[in-house]
This record gives sequence, structure tokens and C-alpha cells, in this order.
Amino acid sequence: MFSSSDKKSEPSSGNEANSGVNINNLQLKDLNTLRGTKKGALTKFRNYVMPLSTCTVETITSLQIKELTIRLTKIENLFFEFDNIQTRIELLCDDEQQYLERELFESQYYSTVSIAQEIIENYSKSNENKNENHGSNKSTCSAACSGQFNNVKLPTINLPKFDGNYLTWLEYRDTFDSLINSNESISNINKFHYLRASLEGNAAVVIKSIEFTSQNYNVAWELLCERFDNKKILINNHLKAIFNFEPIARESHKALRFMIDHITKNLRSLQSLDLPTDSWDILIIYLMSTKIDPVTLRKWEESKNSHTDLPTLKEFLNFLRNRADVLETMLVSKGEQKTSFTFHKEQKRHEHYHKDSHQQKSKSFVASSNEKHSQPSCPCCNDKHRIVECNKFHNLSPEGRSNEVVKHNLCSNCLRRGHNATECRLSGTCRICKQKHNTLLHRSDNNNVSNTVLNSLPVSLSAQTPSQVLLGTALIKVVNPETKNTYVARALLDAGSQSSFITSNLKHKMGLVGKNINTNVTGINNAPIFLSESCELSIESLVNPFSTYLKCLVMPQITGHIPNVPVDVTQLNLPEHIQLADPNFYQPCEVDLLLGAEVFYELMSPKQIKSRPGMPILQESKLGWIVVGPLTLNNCNLKHNGTQNKIHCNLCG
Repeated sequence: MFSSSDKKSEPSSGNEANSGVNINNLQLKDLNTLRGTKKGALTKFRNYVMPLSTCTVETITSLQIKELTIRLTKIENLFFEFDNIQTRIELLCDDEQQYLERELFESQYYSTVSIAQEIIENYSKSNENKNENHGSNKSTCSAACSGQFNNVKLPTINLPKFDGNYLTWLEYRDTFDSLINSNESISNINKFHYLRASLEGNAAVVIKSIEFTSQNYNVAWELLCERFDNKKILINNHLKAIFNFEPIARESHKALRFMIDHITKNLRSLQSLDLPTDSWDILIIYLMSTKIDPVTLRKWEESKNSHTDLPTLKEFLNFLRNRADVLETMLVSKGEQKTSFTFHKEQKRHEHYHKDSHQQKSKSFVASSNEKHSQPSCPCCNDKHRIVECNKFHNLSPEGRSNEVVKHNLCSNCLRRGHNATECRLSGTCRICKQKHNTLLHRSDNNNVSNTVLNSLPVSLSAQTPSQVLLGTALIKVVNPETKNTYVARALLDAGSQSSFITSNLKHKMGLVGKNINTNVTGINNAPIFLSESCELSIESLVNPFSTYLKCLVMPQITGHIPNVPVDVTQLNLPEHIQLADPNFYQPCEVDLLLGAEVFYELMSPKQIKSRPGMPILQESKLGWIVVGPLTLNNCNLKHNGTQNKIHCNLCG
């Protein structure tokens, strides 16, 4: 049984709990009221500042500037008062709305304070210019010219960005010190805001846990310096950047200039770290000599004979700069000569084509074409009409018509040249069976005919197979030689192609200028495909200072998705230290370019990493490491969903 005192204890406990809730509600209500007054004060300050921001400097009086300065001084304390109240509210009521309230207030506060500071700075600069103009005794013309220059708005200096890379720390530290830390007119809370805005990646994580207050700014900056201002690590990284510079394989003015900038930048950083780089000339010259291309090295060795003493680093760098200037001048001259030569060559080719149209140049490559080519005469009877209007074609049996389509390389859907039925957008489907072929080609055993027509223009050979072979793909930077626009594209490396190819989609994206040509490409079974356009471009490696100039034939689609099915990359046990040319080689994706034999062997390096039988090999190239070779289902665990694997054949004898 309960005693009388026990019975009274239960309602007493409930009252205390209710009382605690009521007290919290009252506190929250009072805090919301206080927060409202702070928000109202910010609104009043904003209402005062915004009209001034629309006025010109000449219309603002000194009295208004003084009042604005006083208001700005007072408003800085408002932020800390609001922060204190908001923190107490968030402790009592932890919901998303409270965080939105804080974010809205901070956004309005920073923008308003920035506008006010800019008004004061512009007014001060205007007064300085006026004082200079009054104090000078220049002529009227000179005064007018001076006024024009004073009204020029200089570009804004952007804050430096730092992502935790030790190679850029010294530059970031000195710039931030000069722009922010040395500026006494900026409050600590604003400096903290600038600091957080300039940090990215690993560097941002260092100060992420520090509370955003004015008092904590110095703590955050010291913590950042303690983390990255490590002299030993900085020296090690700059030395590593110098010694690990990739060798230059062939003459290139871009590669030489990149080498000069890279080495001198790291040497200056080491010099700022109190290392005696002035006495390293012989060492650096020897190191750079082992990295330059053979032709430039031979020129340097010849140049050294004219020196009686040991050459200095300054003399060596001047030699490389002069060499880069010569290479660039030769490249420009070569480009102009090539343009003139190409024009006359294309003109003669067109004249020859019209005289003897059946004699056309042919190149080997397995590919299909989407380019539309107008046919002035019927391919069946050579009269001036389309083949669908040809009586001779109509009199043939469906089998005979299909043979004519295959013979003249026509689309089995619209009966025109330049593409195949799967890509045709010029005609509908068969009116009898609604399949993708022309009604004139319909017959009872249509499936066999359709397959015959569609497979007559092969892009690749397809067959069921329990395994697949990875083809070499790489991501490269494509450069438009005229506009300098760049695009990162996926390229297929094929040593069996006599030419390089680009898709019409990428050509349009890059804005490349096409040139009219008349040529055929042939592939498996010697099936000819007509191409009518080519374009010129440059490609650059994303991982090495390699670039080259290419002339590519334009076609709508180079091949299907490569690889055929996704590959479980975790089963390949790829080394972690290598840099892949195509990081997503294991995912089926379209190909934008095909790099043929003209550049294939120039890209390859002798290094290879081989795995166990049935697994691909890693081939080093100037584009990065390429994954190529067989993948059996048992070894690589291909992620197929029951679809038929295909074999892509890009080699033609």
C-alpha cells in the first residue's frame, strides 16, 4: 500500500515538469522578441544605406559620410548581440527554421556592411582625386586627360584560393597577408569571412570546427599556418616537383616554356625558404638537360662550345626561351604554308573529281558514315531522278532491290547515301510491317533481307562471346586552332587505322571549320563508305606536356559504346600510384575521336604492367596509363545483364 505522502508525490512531479516547459516557452518568447529588435535595427540600417548606394559620389555630402561611419561602427556590435541571442534560441528550440533565421540575418548583414564600406571608400578616393587636381598647375588639356584616367575603374583583385596543395601555399600566404591581414580597416569577423571563402578541399577542413567569431579569427589563421607552413614539407614538395618533371619527348615550344616556368617557380619558392639556390646552377642545368628533347639537347651541346667558362642557369634559360621562339615561329610559318598548299591541293582534287568521278582515293578503316551526300543521278540507271522514281529499280524483285541498295551503299530506309537505316531520320518505317526499312524492300522473309542490308555497312563485327577485350581509350584535350576553344573528349587509340576520325557531334561542339573532300574509307569485307568532310585540330595530353596537330575525317559515329558491358573494376587490382588515361574505362561510353597510326606509336611508351592470364595489361602512354587486353567472365566479373557481348574490330588489312 502507498502512504499518504506517496500519493501526493505524483501530481507534484507533473506540475514541476509542466512548470519547466512553461519557463522554457517564456524564455523562448522573450528571446524571439529580443531577436526581433536586432533584426529591426539591421533593417533600419539597411534602409539608410541602400538609397546612398544609388547616389553618385558627387551628390553625397561629408555629413552623410560621417553619419554612415558612426552607424557602421555601431552596427558591428549588432552582429555579436544577435549571435548570442540566436545561440540561446537554438539551444532551446533545435529546428531547421532557426538555422534559416541565422543564415538570412548573416547574409543581409554582410551585404549591407560591404555596401556601406564601399560607399565610404569611394567617397574618400573621390576627395583624394579632387585634392590632387586642385594642387596641380597643369594645362586645361592635361587636366582633362587626368580626369579621364581617374575615372577608370580598376579590375577587382580576387581573393586567392588554396586547396591544401603545398606547392601553392607560399603564394597564397603572401597574397592573403598583403590583401587581408595587413589591412587594418577590415574587422576580424570580416577577415574570418574572407578566410573561409578562400579555402577549399583539405585546407577548409582545418578550420571547419572553429566557431565563427571575431575572437577566433587569429586562432584559425595560426592553425592554418601551423598545418601548412611546414618548412621541411614545403622544401620536400618543391624539390620533388623539380626532380619528377616529365621528360619532353619531341620538340615543342609549349613544352619548353612550361618547363621554364615550372622550374623557375619552384626555385623561387625554395629561395624564399632560405635555401642557397643561387649556387645550384650546374645541378639544375644538368637536371633540365636530361629532360629536354634530343634535338634541343644537341643544339645546347653545340652552344656550350662557345662558352669558355661554365654556363650559368640564366644563360641556359635564355637559350631555351630563344629555342621556343624559333619553334613557335616555324610552326606559324608551317601553318601558313600548309594552309596555302592545302587550298591548291583541294582545288586540284575537286577538278580531278569532276573530270573522273569514279576514281576516288580510298583509305582503310572500319567505320560508318552519317554525312549526307547529294546524289545528282539515280545510282541504278544513271538518269536524272531519284532511285525511288526509277522504273528499272521498281521492276526488280525485292531481293534484287536489296542487292542494289547494298551494291550502291544506300540507306535501306530512305534509299539515300551517307548513313544507314539505324540512324536514318529522313523517312518513316515500312508501311506493311512497320519495321525500319523502305516499303520497296519488303518481302515475306524480311528479317534476313533487313539483316543483310544493315550489316553491309559494318562498324564492327559482332558475335556472342564469353569474354571481351578492352580497347585502349583516353581522355584528351581537343583545341580549336582558330578560336582556342577546348573540350575534354574520349578518344579510341587504334594502330590499324590509316587516318584519324572525329564525330560530327564533337565537330559542332568545338565550332571546327570543315573542309569539303571526296573520299571513301573501307573496312571489313572491303565495304566502302563515302565521306565528304574533314577538319583540322590540335590535341593535348591532360597529364603530360604533349600536344600535336591532326587532320581528322568527320563521321557521325565512330563505333558503339566501349566497353560493351560494365566491368567490375575492383576485380582488376589496379595499382594505386598510376594515373589512368581514362579513369572511367570500365563504363560503356561513346567515343568522340579515333587516333590512328599517324599518332598512335608516338603516344606509346615502352613500360607495361602485366597481370595473370585472362586479365588486361597496363600500357604507359603520354596520355596516361591505358588498360587494354582480354577480360574473361570468370576473372573480371563482367557486369552484363543478359545482353549479347560484341567484338569491335577496328583493323583492316
